[in-house]
Amino acid sequence: MASSRRKSSSSGSPLVLVGVLAGVVAVLGGAAWLLGGDDGDMPEDEGPIVQAPREEVRESGDLPEGITPAPVEQEVESLRPTSAPTASGQEIFRPEADATMSAMSGRVMTPDGQPVAGCELRVFKGNPLLMNVNFAGSRKLLPTRAVSRPDGTFRLEDIPAGRDYVLVGEHQDFARTELSGLQVPKDGERENVLLTLEMGAVVSGVVTTASGGPVAGARIELYDAIASVQLDPSERKPWKIVLSADDGSYAFEHVSATSLKLRVSAPGFEAQSRMLSFALEARASDRTVDFALREGIGVQGRVVDDRGRPVGEVRVEATSLTKDYQGTSLAFSDANGYFLLDGMNPEQYYQVRSTAEGYSNKVLPKVHPDEGEILIELERRLFVEGSVATLSGQPVRQFKLTLMRAAEGRDPLFLNDSRPFESNDGSFVFDNLDPGSYALEAKADGYAPAWSEPFIVSRAEADVAPRVDIALGRGGRLTGQVRDSRGQPVAGAKIKLNPNNHLDSPIQGIFAALGGTAVRTTQVRTNAEGRFALDNVRPAVYQVACTHQDSAPFSVNDVTVLDESVGTTAPLDIQLPAGAAVAGRAFDNNRRPLPFTEIQLTNKDTAYLDATTTDAEGRFEFSNLAEGQYSLMVKPDRVDGKPVNPLMKLMYAQRSQYEVFMSSGQRISDVELYLPDIPQG
Repeated sequence: MASSRRKSSSSGSPLVLVGVLAGVVAVLGGAAWLLGGDDGDMPEDEGPIVQAPREEVRESGDLPEGITPAPVEQEVESLRPTSAPTASGQEIFRPEADATMSAMSGRVMTPDGQPVAGCELRVFKGNPLLMNVNFAGSRKLLPTRAVSRPDGTFRLEDIPAGRDYVLVGEHQDFARTELSGLQVPKDGERENVLLTLEMGAVVSGVVTTASGGPVAGARIELYDAIASVQLDPSERKPWKIVLSADDGSYAFEHVSATSLKLRVSAPGFEAQSRMLSFALEARASDRTVDFALREGIGVQGRVVDDRGRPVGEVRVEATSLTKDYQGTSLAFSDANGYFLLDGMNPEQYYQVRSTAEGYSNKVLPKVHPDEGEILIELERRLFVEGSVATLSGQPVRQFKLTLMRAAEGRDPLFLNDSRPFESNDGSFVFDNLDPGSYALEAKADGYAPAWSEPFIVSRAEADVAPRVDIALGRGGRLTGQVRDSRGQPVAGAKIKLNPNNHLDSPIQGIFAALGGTAVRTTQVRTNAEGRFALDNVRPAVYQVACTHQDSAPFSVNDVTVLDESVGTTAPLDIQLPAGAAVAGRAFDNNRRPLPFTEIQLTNKDTAYLDATTTDAEGRFEFSNLAEGQYSLMVKPDRVDGKPVNPLMKLMYAQRSQYEVFMSSGQRISDVELYLPDIPQG
């Protein structure tokens, strides 16, 4: 094919335990780093832009021939982080219908104790393992909002009583600030919450040519790398955008994210990206990141399918194979399959990645701009067809299919792909599949879920789709009664069916968000007599778990549910043990109370983990605990008014550890936790 190359005329932007905690944060940080080169860069008309302060124009003779950066005037707009509640992809927390609703109230203050008006406040349901990490699977947004009054006070309503809440405050003059581990009681609202806003860091620098001349009007985008890891590339949007001033300078203020990506582009220059991490620091700190832009060119290409036909609306991203920085260029193919990657360095090799609906992703591992026009050949994704019917052969007209990854020797893993179907004869076509081994789960009202036999989709047999027929039966019925430790029926207890020998842990939600999971739960509540019934249960061996707000959790394994055509499942009676409780106060090493400080509770034998935040007097409490050996530890964000980095936080937790054995129904209320005296390096 003919080669085509030209000077860029645009930016190319169409645009547990404590050790477990540290490990997971490191994993997430690494994932953000690896995925950082695949941002869904925004088109020029898609995001808030701030014009950097303009200074006296300085002439530069260092620009490539024919390139004169014209002043770009943009209206200043309000900005919101990618990780804000309005971000796409944010999962909503939906309380149960019979949840006890409460409220949270308090005050928003500056670091020097002055009230802050106009601060937007939202609440998330957090994960006690990763309360300070805003990552998919670690928290869910509650549909409640408040704005602080002139005296800094606020009140958030419609919050279900419970633990692990994260309060988030946003104000244009401060960094996004969080207070985690909050508890809302069921017998009254959580009061006197103090949110002290932080000023955040300043990330600034200068954009120049390779020979040192300033580049005015360069577009600099700032991304929160952790918050966008789980988002589709097209949904990843910058936290903020600025344009460089006449002297090439730029600045982002009030930065609080601990893992960042900076991307800069300018007409006629190579687009560049840099990663910036504060993962081992107490807070984001001021940083200077300068960009020296080399000449950039445009490289033309075309996308076709495996029969040579053009493919439009393909996302094509080129990432330079460089170590000190990344050059990135993004384009979309037109109806004839043509695209133009702007801002590529003619002296570098690139990896080119293409994605399109209905086609498998394609990666060209090593492409040089001088090689001429880039040809990308995409292969269509595959499909499976089949039907869903009753055991007697009658078609099921409405059903839902969930895709699972199959592997020999273990149960299939559920993937995040569920689709509803409706057809008179129960037939379906499940498409958009890459080659591999799969299974399908079918669900329909009035029937037990059923799994298909594993099947393989292969390009070698692309013209002959595998056939999968799934038969739905009524399944089995599990009944029983729940009583408390005194033998009285318990109303409102939650009964959950888990995989047998299931180990409940907050880390599960994180890995489920990252990929597939074998865990699927079914749950009901007991009635006024403490009785429950689970209908249309898939015949199998289960763990039955029971929880109630006034008792310790309880579970029983090896519960076999029979299909109704085989026999009746024996009733299951559950007696909940009396819940234990531990309460106390946390102090610094001078015996001063530690207000609003995280306290973590763990049981290594059961992988149980919980966390709460002390009140203004340093008090804390954990209740409804099962009998066992527990560890309490203090995890401060600040010591003597100074932020604590993650490694020091772990040291404080380990050295403040307090062991306590809790018997069923026991209450210990006089625990004193002390912050150890650790020299600050």
